[in-house]
Amino acid sequence: MNTEILSIGRALYAARQERHIKLREVSHDIPVATLNAIERGRMIPSLTTTDAITTGLGLDIGAFDLALLATVHDAEDRSRIVDRLIAHHIPTRIIQRVLRTMMHDPKRSRSQRHQAQWLLARCFNQRGFWRRSTILLEHLLGNPSAPRGAFRLAVLSTLGQGYLHQNRPERALNALLQAVAIKPHGDAWESAMANLGLAWWKLGLYLPAQHQWQAVSLGVTHPLRRAQAYCGLGNIALRNAQWSKAIDHYQSALDLYRDAGGSDTDHLRVLNNLLVCYTQQRDTRRATATIAQAYRHGKSDVGVFGEFLATEAQWAWESGQPERAAALIPQAKAWLGEALVVSWFTVRVLDLQMGQVPLEDFGSRLQELEDRLTAVTDERWAGALRLALVRVAWEAGHVGAAQHELAVLERLWPFMG
Repeated sequence: MNTEILSIGRALYAARQERHIKLREVSHDIPVATLNAIERGRMIPSLTTTDAITTGLGLDIGAFDLALLATVHDAEDRSRIVDRLIAHHIPTRIIQRVLRTMMHDPKRSRSQRHQAQWLLARCFNQRGFWRRSTILLEHLLGNPSAPRGAFRLAVLSTLGQGYLHQNRPERALNALLQAVAIKPHGDAWESAMANLGLAWWKLGLYLPAQHQWQAVSLGVTHPLRRAQAYCGLGNIALRNAQWSKAIDHYQSALDLYRDAGGSDTDHLRVLNNLLVCYTQQRDTRRATATIAQAYRHGKSDVGVFGEFLATEAQWAWESGQPERAAALIPQAKAWLGEALVVSWFTVRVLDLQMGQVPLEDFGSRLQELEDRLTAVTDERWAGALRLALVRVAWEAGHVGAAQHELAVLERLWPFMG
């Protein structure tokens, strides 16, 4: 008899004996014969059946997920179990141990081994181990017996997401374009559609990004992905200084996040961009309401909250509250930390614009900012930040420094010449 099959049965039997519960008392919906067969290892329960037994034993849903993962027949059940293990913060090493055992088990079918590899990659992806995730998926796709159809779509969609997290938009674009061309259109397809807009955006191809996000906002059913699309459309409008259009898109995203249970981080990102728009429109009433709403969403994401504080400082300065702005700057710096180079730089440019640096210290501060810019490897970001630095230097009367930065910028963006 298969010892793996016995593991879930023995676990259920041990839990029932410990609680002195008789078989007929476990569940009115599951026959006693079925429960007996499960405990004796003659039957593998589905996820739904296991959840019913778990509830009957007075345990939390998911208590037997690890034991069930290695034995359950249904591929969708295995996927749901891994999602639950991740959501319940089961350590990655434990999930990995079970899935790697499944990957290398010669008694399993090839499709089961492939799915275990994809599930492990998804686990790595959601836990922030993006390089490890993409390595697994690249290996899976390079296999002579590479997956086909809906499963290939899911693998490509996960791979594209991993590349985006690694800031490799060219590779993400290639994977996601292959994914969206595959049918049928399910959850993985919708995810690929939404992420495809982000890939175009990261490549600086804003018109394809806009068309992609418009398609997602109209043709995708998942509310959180539609919210992501509206955020993207808002960012494009914001980039084009179309404040009212951007506000409409961001408000649509907020409504979807509220109704679909978006995270505090999701809300805070949108509220940050709304505050930028209200600052540009000089709309004090709505800006004040947005700030109050943002603070209600807490400070769980250090970086995003730091960004919001920097935006709030800019709003305070623009609305004639220099003391409040000056007080917010060090708070934003403290939240952002030195690791977030772009935000670090932006806050200090704001500091210069406010005239916080005495004229005699301007040169040394400028050099400090320039040194920090060497850590920005993305030429689009580096160019945009140097352009801001040119403007600050020019407005402060440092013509020589502005000309020097322009020369550097010309090498980054040759088309400026």
